[in-house]
Amino acid sequence: SKYLLMNKKLFFILFIALLFLSTRYLFFHLYKPHLSDGQQIAFDTTVFDEPKSSPRFNRVSVFVSNAFGGERIFLTYSPNIRLNYGERIKVIGKIEKRVLGNKNIIWTMYFPEIEYMKENYNPLLSLASSLRQKVKSVYYESLKKTDASLLLGIVLGIKGDFPKSFSQDLQSTGVLHVIAASGMNVTMVSAFLFSF
Repeated sequence: SKYLLMNKKLFFILFIALLFLSTRYLFFHLYKPHLSDGQQIAFDTTVFDEPKSSPRFNRVSVFVSNAFGGERIFLTYSPNIRLNYGERIKVIGKIEKRVLGNKNIIWTMYFPEIEYMKENYNPLLSLASSLRQKVKSVYYESLKKTDASLLLGIVLGIKGDFPKSFSQDLQSTGVLHVIAASGMNVTMVSAFLFSF
């Protein structure tokens, strides 16, 4: 009977947590902000994705959100701007709608104005960022580069630099979506938890 009582309490706690997260997830998708192609927008956001750098430009995805929902926007910005996971930024620019080959719609912004928001320091996010960097270092020190990149993509949503042949193998076997979906889920859960 004591074991049964503990199971009921655990079940109740898990049920409440699942109900809360399900409700938050539903609101997040049902009440996405209305965006239109060519619209000039300004929004505050937190960087929940690992920025990708190159000599000509940098890329990162962020969420523009209202009180209940959000929409992902892919930013392409100047290589002179260094964004880090967990930073609060203000983004001002024109959004563009792109339709992918599979008919999915994504929103992009090319070279928007980006301002750092130092006054919104979040110690939990700073701790999460630090932990994320330590896990990343441990993976790269302990595993082969390809294995570490794959594991980081699945577990933390960090996009790794795979060799071209490995990326093609993932794509041809149909498992590339596992890495992308896991990364998106980590980003969405982080956005949910830190948007309160």
